[in-house]
Amino acid sequence: VRNGVWSDEASQAVYATYKESIGCKTSTVHCHGYMSTRPTERASMKAQLEEQARATVAANQKNQELQEHIEKLNGKLENQEAESERKLEEKLQQFKEEESRKIQALRDEFMAALHENTQTTLAQPAPNNSNIQQEATPPIDK
Repeated sequence: VRNGVWSDEASQAVYATYKESIGCKTSTVHCHGYMSTRPTERASMKAQLEEQARATVAANQKNQELQEHIEKLNGKLENQEAESERKLEEKLQQFKEEESRKIQALRDEFMAALHENTQTTLAQPAPNNSNIQQEATPPIDK
């Protein structure tokens, strides 16, 4: 005790001894001693406002963190959508190129067959009109 005021260590020692002597199980100090007074309305309001301000700041900080997280996730989603769209465009382009190659191959094959058919037609001798007429009409017996 200094100048009539108990130090924190002395208070704790006295309280610990008191707890042991009566067998108290709680570790919280009830009230502020026999000289305690209830806080004034002003002090009560001030404490309440401080707690409310602290809670508001904590809520705003949490909201800010959540907003940043949402923006980050939206950015990731946009990147994934863009990547998906790009891959789809690549697949579509590959499909178009493959179809174009197939069509060109069929066209080349058709043109080769047509050219070969024209060559064989031109290589055959032209039929003689008189031979055709003779083969078409049987001889008449008189």
